[in-house]
Amino acid sequence: MNTADNAGGAVAADERGVDAGGVVAVDVPCRSCRYNLRGLRVDGYCPECGGSVRASLGSGLLRYADPQWVDRLARGSRAVVRAVATLCVLILIAMLKDLLFDASGSGGTAMPPTLETVFHTVMTAVMVSALVVMGAGIWLITTPDPTGLGEKNYSFPRRTTRVALAALAAVPVLMALAARLAAAYPIAGVVLAALDWGRSLLMIVGPFAYVSYLSKLMLRVPNAALAGFGDKLKRWMAAGLLLIFLIPVVALRIPGVYATVVVALLMLGLWLALLLAWIHYQVRIGRALAEQADLARETWGLNPDALRGAATGTDGSRTG
Repeated sequence: MNTADNAGGAVAADERGVDAGGVVAVDVPCRSCRYNLRGLRVDGYCPECGGSVRASLGSGLLRYADPQWVDRLARGSRAVVRAVATLCVLILIAMLKDLLFDASGSGGTAMPPTLETVFHTVMTAVMVSALVVMGAGIWLITTPDPTGLGEKNYSFPRRTTRVALAALAAVPVLMALAARLAAAYPIAGVVLAALDWGRSLLMIVGPFAYVSYLSKLMLRVPNAALAGFGDKLKRWMAAGLLLIFLIPVVALRIPGVYATVVVALLMLGLWLALLLAWIHYQVRIGRALAEQADLARETWGLNPDALRGAATGTDGSRTG
């Protein structure tokens, strides 16, 4: 197979490497299969995989990327939003259940034992399913570009997100194993404590890496507003973590039951504000990725009428 990895050539050509006759005059690899597109017309298709020549001549914007990959990112973002929304509903249901039924048995109406068992079983099953969907969504949205583009800018946060996700999935299993061995092997208790601390660290590092990756990915839309919002969100998350440690310290100076009420309200408000900001960001990310997937399908010729309507433009925008 004829392949090319670097653009070059000495013939007269424009900045894209296309001569006056609309023919690729330099070595340009197909973004899908790496076939050398030199000698093909700019409005043609790769003979190896059928990919659009015009797309391979484009920049690093997502609209020029593999449509299937961009669509995978969009599907991942939608899965994350749906999973988080499901978890929020579960929290509200649990709070409503506590308001309606008295689990302490101190005189209020208690939920019947059978119904209690069913309730917890269903809630646990839905919660685990939502967490699996969220993990799968994050895994999809952190899939690397098949061409390797963008890795120079966001490879570290993207890989860190995936490592943290895989580790968080493995930690519960390791903790359960360590707990079973703790009675016979004292060192297992130390391992259990270390895993607990490690899980807490991963729950901090993972979200920071994820938001950092998304903000850098948005530069390939390009959407400076979304990229900037991601940077702001990271600062808000850092401030939130600081307040989480400071609020209990301040509450110690407040006497009586008021301390508990103040801490509870402040912590709830803080988590709610961060959660809403993150959901808002993820929804906007999903919309941007879905739009870029549509543009990529047009650019790659999966919608030939739209491609022909783009005339000779190379920015991937629709000109109708």
